[in-house]
Amino acid sequence: MFRRWLLGWAEFVVRGLEEIEAFAEFVEAQELRAVPFFDPANERLDLLDALLHGLAIFPPDLLRSARHGDEVLVHLDELDLKPADQLRDVFGRRNQLEASPAGAQPSMQSGFPTSGVEPAERRRRLHTGHHLVATPEPEGACRDDAGRHNDPAADDRDDDVEEPAHGTDGSNPARRPTDRGVWARTKAMTPPSLTPSSRADRLDELEADRFDLVIVGGGITGAGIARDAAARGLRVALLEADDFAAGTSSRSSKLIHGGLRYLASGEVDLVRKTARERTAVHAMAPHLAEPCWMVVPARNWASVTKFRAGIGTYEKLGGIDDADRHEVWKGEEITAHEPHLRTDPYDYAVAYREYLTDDSRLVLAVLRAAVEFGAVVANRAPVVDVVRVGDRVEGVVVRDTATDREAVVRGDVVVNAAGPWVESIARMEQDPPETLLHLSKGVHAVVPRDRFPANHLVIANTPDKRSIFVIPRGDVVYFGTTDTSYHGDRPLWPEIERSDIEYLLDPMTKYFDIDPLGTDDVIAAWAGVRPLIAQQGKEAKEMSRKDEVTVGSGGMISIAGGKLTGFRKLAEEVMDVVAKQLGRRLPEGPGTAVVPGGGATMSGDDPLGIRLRRMYGSEAADVLALGSAPLVDGEPVVAGEVDWAIDVEAATTLVDVVYRRTRLAWYVPARRTELAAAAAARMAARLDWSEETEAAELAAVEAMFADELSFKEH
Repeated sequence: MFRRWLLGWAEFVVRGLEEIEAFAEFVEAQELRAVPFFDPANERLDLLDALLHGLAIFPPDLLRSARHGDEVLVHLDELDLKPADQLRDVFGRRNQLEASPAGAQPSMQSGFPTSGVEPAERRRRLHTGHHLVATPEPEGACRDDAGRHNDPAADDRDDDVEEPAHGTDGSNPARRPTDRGVWARTKAMTPPSLTPSSRADRLDELEADRFDLVIVGGGITGAGIARDAAARGLRVALLEADDFAAGTSSRSSKLIHGGLRYLASGEVDLVRKTARERTAVHAMAPHLAEPCWMVVPARNWASVTKFRAGIGTYEKLGGIDDADRHEVWKGEEITAHEPHLRTDPYDYAVAYREYLTDDSRLVLAVLRAAVEFGAVVANRAPVVDVVRVGDRVEGVVVRDTATDREAVVRGDVVVNAAGPWVESIARMEQDPPETLLHLSKGVHAVVPRDRFPANHLVIANTPDKRSIFVIPRGDVVYFGTTDTSYHGDRPLWPEIERSDIEYLLDPMTKYFDIDPLGTDDVIAAWAGVRPLIAQQGKEAKEMSRKDEVTVGSGGMISIAGGKLTGFRKLAEEVMDVVAKQLGRRLPEGPGTAVVPGGGATMSGDDPLGIRLRRMYGSEAADVLALGSAPLVDGEPVVAGEVDWAIDVEAATTLVDVVYRRTRLAWYVPARRTELAAAAAARMAARLDWSEETEAAELAAVEAMFADELSFKEH
């Protein structure tokens, strides 16, 4: 047995050394200045990872960063790397990372010089190894907007990234290495913007060009496809009927998670794909995929064993690193981590890693990445018809809702990623289309954090055996979600019933030592509809969350189902179909390339700094530079956020700013009416609104505030 083991180990070492030699030859052949190592999307490097870890070729801190799913960019300037022993020597020197040549301005998004570089050249550099830099997140649980650490041990940790030194003009000329050997980058370029110079110019641009790909739908699915396609060199147009992320993609539970509960229904492949995508989204947007503890209360050791078996399988499927494996808390440990969690019925708790996100801001970041690669995007441009050439769909007709002007947007391939409206778009191609969707309504309720002092994400069970989440965020905690069939006529803004809220609140005293919650405690709420694939005879809560890609009679590609977490892989799957439609082989996609805002962030534990860093990431300083004064005294929302929403993120209405850009409607609900009024005044000054327009915009937002809480009146 020992001989077999020794022979196996020898083979393992030889194969690993061959990988090192091949890697060195690749570096020399490509003349790369920077090479990605430990790319979590590249399973081929698993062997090399294990070997180098065992031989201690890499410094431990660099390994730890890489093994947590962060893409580590190593600069190889002026080094001859042909022999494997020299390669070992290079990576053994912890501080060997050098800055780019003088005069090259690094981009926060790209990791290579971008000023004056055309999108096609940026794509070429991306595909020849100039990958992106993601600054590692501090290990441990996430922090809330008020500066509280959800993990008691987190106070003993220092931030990894120093606050950049700013010039008097607001620029960030400095670039500093962190103590983990990863470059913290600063930006010296205009950020990619979704805002057109004018809507007329945008329509002219859409009408004058012929695109390789026209995408209908500006939610996370459409955004992911646009980013992937544009990064591959395709000419891409994306059209959204309302505002970007206005529908399902701003109404989720705001978690990047793999769907642990779907293991019980045997959907192993779905769980494996989405569980692995958690670290991919974190690599792309570390500020929008924040690692947190998800806590599962357990009554006894038998329950702990059952949960650990399921969670262990989930972690194995997701490729979780040992340092992020689940923990078991008991007695005083539970009290230390989650003081108000009941320990009388729940002697134990199992805590495992999930990621907290901001869904609408993730959509905006992904769309801006698509624009950086050359995509043309437009919101408030509903598709009213398709363009046919013979039997083929080769474009769409859009109507600009601001001017009522129609434009023809031509493309070789049309992708229908309209979410809950996918069937209405499909009917333009074929009538009637095959029934694809069953709409499911999900409701979330928000209460003040001082009324429900939770520290971590917690899973609670309902009487009908479903699971709902308890999620702290700053000064609020929200609960969700329901899962009921929706047959109403308001899919963009679904009704919230009193029974929905009671369903979410009733189980809470079973888990937490608090006074019972009632509807009067709810200060905000939201509802959205999920476009599930219809399954005969099943209720919404029983239906699969798988996605389905179909091609219609006219060649239009339609997408049904899917999950927020899996948007990147879904985009890759769609691009395989697009490539067949185009009849040509496409280059590789962008993988986990960092989206705007995903670079190194400023430090600071004050509520404002934490909130801005969480929402804007590395661009927080740019937002502050536009206006650092608070919109309302005492609240961590600044004037610059309104300007950023208008100038960079294509916000045109107060609803856009309040609900999808600043998120103050749900995350700062206690004074949201005052904040909305202040935001309206700033928008009026920036957009030259009349008094009547400003009043109408504010009235529209106040009506939405009232509508989401209308269940209290029944």
